[in-house]
Amino acid sequence: MNISERPSLKIIPIGGTTTVQKNMYVYECGNDILVMDCGIGFPDMETPGVDVTIPDFTYVLENRHKVRGVVITHGHEDHRGSLPYLLQEHKFDVYAVPFVKALIEKSLEEYTSLGDYKVKPFDPNQSFQLGCFRLTPFRVNHSIPDTLGFAIDTPQGRVFHNSDFKFDWSPVMDKPFDVQKAARLAGEPPEGVLALLSDCLGSTSEGFTESESKIQETFETVLKDSVGKQVFITTISSNISRIQQAINAAEKFGRKVVLSGRSIRNTIEIAQQMGYIKEAKNTIIDESDAHKHNQETLVYVITGCYGQKEAGLWRVALGEHKNIVLSEKSVVIFSADPIPNSVATVNALIDELYLKGVDVYYSEIQDDLHVSGHGGQGDMVLLANLVRPKYFIPIGGSIKHMRAYANLIDSHGFDKRNVAQLLDGQSIVFKDGKAQLGDRLKLKEVYVDGNLVGDVGASVLKDRIQMANHGMVAVVIQGQNIELITRGFVFIKGSKKLLESAKNTIRKSLSEKKDIRKIENKLQQFLYKETGREPIVVVTIANGKTTSP
Repeated sequence: MNISERPSLKIIPIGGTTTVQKNMYVYECGNDILVMDCGIGFPDMETPGVDVTIPDFTYVLENRHKVRGVVITHGHEDHRGSLPYLLQEHKFDVYAVPFVKALIEKSLEEYTSLGDYKVKPFDPNQSFQLGCFRLTPFRVNHSIPDTLGFAIDTPQGRVFHNSDFKFDWSPVMDKPFDVQKAARLAGEPPEGVLALLSDCLGSTSEGFTESESKIQETFETVLKDSVGKQVFITTISSNISRIQQAINAAEKFGRKVVLSGRSIRNTIEIAQQMGYIKEAKNTIIDESDAHKHNQETLVYVITGCYGQKEAGLWRVALGEHKNIVLSEKSVVIFSADPIPNSVATVNALIDELYLKGVDVYYSEIQDDLHVSGHGGQGDMVLLANLVRPKYFIPIGGSIKHMRAYANLIDSHGFDKRNVAQLLDGQSIVFKDGKAQLGDRLKLKEVYVDGNLVGDVGASVLKDRIQMANHGMVAVVIQGQNIELITRGFVFIKGSKKLLESAKNTIRKSLSEKKDIRKIENKLQQFLYKETGREPIVVVTIANGKTTSP
């Protein structure tokens, strides 16, 4: 079939091009859709109470009859973590290499509605077909083993899909980036490679990203200086090579290792089963037995490197952990740099640890505590020169990173006009070797809030922020009796005059026969005038109804 008679190729980022997280990409050709990745995002300070964010699946679900499979590039949560929510809507076929398959299936166990769902494995050394798409995987390096890039053959040409990657010539586990295979795949099509979707998160970092293997030396240096102290290392729970280096350093100094946090324990259990984690006999001990050991001989590998309030390290810092107690002499090593929306919470955690008398090591004051799993400018230019595509699509970064990537590519002999900086939902359509922007999907924010999944709503989030910053005042009116209950607003015993004046404001509104909402507004105006604060005000009239702003 002549290329002009073949169906066009549409690529749509559902997530992963406007924000760093929620990676999900749709490839559509005729009656076939291929989905690459299905990740979660993490909430920021503007979404209190939200557990995670997920992509808007509407387009995928509306076209479920076309979807030939969901392919996962690697095991990080921002590339696979939304699968439980997608699969509860429709049980699509999901494809992953054995290690990633095991991680996914472990995470699905708590979702009983999915039953005994099984991910379909594929051999990373073999091509496979999904509808009109033929995928050929090749090995890349990242901060988790078995991360893959893909050459995807479509009716319009070959496309390279490289999510998170870097070139590491001496990785802790895995083998180096398979440059020969990538170069061979790039050189096969007579017409060249149509497009490259490339990780752009490191596009503002000069040079090449350093090897992961250099971290162990830093761990050993800190442990050598921490004799007689309890030691904590916090890192990303899926960063298996980092945890392996922590184990190696602990063994060198005769320490036992405690894995604290469900996500770390689950990941390492799977990694051990698949031969990725190596340890001397009995190095790793159970968290529930840690109190039986001399704390100065332990290294805790613990969750919470992004300052998550529900994670283990915060609970240890606050004295709320059921199994772990900070010793008088403790050391905490942050072996991860905060992601953009976690800087404030990480700094708050560091402050809390300092107040407890802990020695804290983090990247701003100690070199080589963290190495990115994402390539820098040198890595990106090397991949661009290996593939030499006609078009570039930066992914996995923010708008800032996409712009930096376009400038980088332009400065190395490629045409910036062929770099498509797509926002989430913005499609690009390829036909007869040419590209043009297509329609943009109207995507909504989807939050996971406890057991609820969907749009929490701007008004709910606004109320939560308002309560967090200004507190709440509840008013109960029964006949002539008015009772005020405050939470997080003022200390009642020291504010009797203020509260009595507030009651008078309410009595005046009642005498003017104002409805509940007007009473709430009047009281809110009074409290703001007197205190400069705007608490949520809720008025209840006995035998009446309750409203809130």
